[in-house]
Amino acid sequence: MIRFAGVLILAALVTGCATTGFDEDYEVDIPLEEVPAEIIEAAKSALPGFEIDAAEIEVMKIYELSGTSGGKNYEVEVTEDGTVLEVEED
Repeated sequence: MIRFAGVLILAALVTGCATTGFDEDYEVDIPLEEVPAEIIEAAKSALPGFEIDAAEIEVMKIYELSGTSGGKNYEVEVTEDGTVLEVEED
């Protein structure tokens, strides 16, 4: 019964996501202190001097960190395992 209820909840979430436009690109703002240290370090390694001032997490567990380096604004996308996917200047 518990497994069946879990399946129903998952089905309801998937159905709700489809009807509300929620997809894998959905992002949620999160406090910087909730970003794992290895994610922060990966972003800083990818962009030396990067000062992070905000973070988001996508449903697919991709962290998007925004901040500055060398007086310019950047976004760095890092996977949960610390792989840097993208460094983008704003």
